Amino acid sequence: MLYSGSSDKSARSWVMEFGECTRIYTGHRHTVSSLRHFDGMLYTGCGDTIARMYEAKSGTLKRTFKGHENAIVCVEVVPGKLFTGSYDGSLRVWSTSGVKG
Repeated sequence: MLYSGSSDKSARSWVMEFGECTRIYTGHRHTVSSLRHFDGMLYTGCGDTIARMYEAKSGTLKRTFKGHENAIVCVEVVPGKLFTGSYDGSLRVWSTSGVKG
């Protein structure tokens, strides 16, 4: 599976062998500039300053992370934590514990 972010305000999952889009993750209000898949979840960073956590298989939005003052440009995930970096010059660390897919 391949995941992509776009200026059309969505993230998508693709079957690489066929180039087929299998899911569209909606709810973003600006370009999806960064994303990571980890442990069954898709994490997105967006130009609307909000990071989002989706259940990758169903596309269900599980949680939002608000606090940046400018676009999020990078995301990284380790067990129990989400890291986001922004054009506002900050790096934020968020807990992802307790959210089940």
